[in-house]
Amino acid sequence: MGLGRKRPCGGGNAVILSQFSIRKTNTRSQPGGPCPSRMLREAFTLAHPIRINIIMKKYHHKKLPDFSTLLSGHSQQDEFGFESNKIQIWYNNTKESWVEDGEMSHKHLESDECFIVLSGTLIVDVEGEKIAIKPGEYCFFPAGVFHSILEIMPPIETLMIRSPSTDDKVYKDEV
Repeated sequence: MGLGRKRPCGGGNAVILSQFSIRKTNTRSQPGGPCPSRMLREAFTLAHPIRINIIMKKYHHKKLPDFSTLLSGHSQQDEFGFESNKIQIWYNNTKESWVEDGEMSHKHLESDECFIVLSGTLIVDVEGEKIAIKPGEYCFFPAGVFHSILEIMPPIETLMIRSPSTDDKVYKDEV
């Protein structure tokens, strides 16, 4: 747009963000009045110079459950987790294996992944190399590296962290 031109006010609904809540409001301007959506956008930009993609409380603090669950990801599973497109965290705490004959080898196109073993042992395949991840150890898989869980030695407690949290899994037999 050239200098001196005013952008038209879009009107419609806007989302009002605060530290602990989200609410919708009507942003249609009154004839001759200021554009509420523009005022809201400008006020938000001045108050929050960093772009905010995740809307949640200031922090999230809970005791880890005694079962396996998704702590963070693009969809919240239960009251223990929170939504985030930036990071996915699976917490596994089980006395049973969740893979029977091993999972299919796959890679992630955009996201990096890290398995952290707190107790028990994970046997993984990383591009043909068999690795045991034991308590107090971790294994990191950059985007594009084929990997799979071959075996789980329970009882096991692990954190599986992936960032960003996207559906980018591609199986080796699909390539």
